[in-house]
Amino acid sequence: MTEAETGAARARRLLAEIRADRQILTLRTEETRRAASDPAELAASSDRLAALALALDRTYTVLESILERVARALEGGLPAAGDWHRTLLRNAQLEIPAVRPPILRSEVIAAADQLRRFRHFLRHAYAAELEASRLKRLVDRWQRVLPALQSDLDAFERFCEQLAAQLDAQR
Repeated sequence: MTEAETGAARARRLLAEIRADRQILTLRTEETRRAASDPAELAASSDRLAALALALDRTYTVLESILERVARALEGGLPAAGDWHRTLLRNAQLEIPAVRPPILRSEVIAAADQLRRFRHFLRHAYAAELEASRLKRLVDRWQRVLPALQSDLDAFERFCEQLAAQLDAQR
């Protein structure tokens, strides 16, 4: 395989992986919406709170997986810093000339960062109690930015398609 053929194959694989992850992201987002649909029941049920917390954790994790795939495929790997999770997310709003356009806009980054911080809390503050109102606010904010997130990911998919086509043209 030529270098252009290899690059085109990588761009197509990245595109396929992003599309598969987006399907999972849609499922996880719907899972959070359903789990938070009845605030009274959510506040009264520790099992429901735990299910919602897990759904929020998984929602952010699949978004982070998309960003990890992009970093590995196009940017040479993941950030090396100890706070690589935060850096990975913040880097998603950067345009990297001759590499890729921004992946996510700042409003999506801000909402995703709240989910990232919640995931960190959930995994490390094991003795803390979950608060229904806090989780409901996270779900509501995520639902509000979802159209922007989908638009951003649609645009990034178009970039991957164009990249593969440009590389094909070099063969």
